[in-house]
Amino acid sequence: MKNDGVQVQQFAVIVKPNPEDGGYIATVPGHPHIVGQGETEEAALEDARIALESTPEAGEAETTNDAEDPEGTPHPFDSRPALEALASEQGVEPVDDFDALLGDFWPDDESADEFVLTLREWRRDGMGA
Repeated sequence: MKNDGVQVQQFAVIVKPNPEDGGYIATVPGHPHIVGQGETEEAALEDARIALESTPEAGEAETTNDAEDPEGTPHPFDSRPALEALASEQGVEPVDDFDALLGDFWPDDESADEFVLTLREWRRDGMGA
């Protein structure tokens, strides 16, 4: 693909079902003012793309009084922030012990495989899980 010297910027876009009105909502992390909506995931994604293209500051980090704003700082798709930086950005403490994340809430009579199969069936049947 030839870009004729045009700089191309990529953005992560999150598309989720809209529980209030039906359809889908597309958001761009770090750019809360850019929101796409549509009846399908593709339509919401296209609406977000149009919003990105029509927003001049979309390619710039959002800052207030030249102070760095972690929410507005764009992250390339292939960047891997340090765990401590990511935890700080999200306002949580990093966990070193995986077992500390495990809970005792899983029913004894249901395996993880059964749970995944049930989710797949719900999604296939349009139950929206």
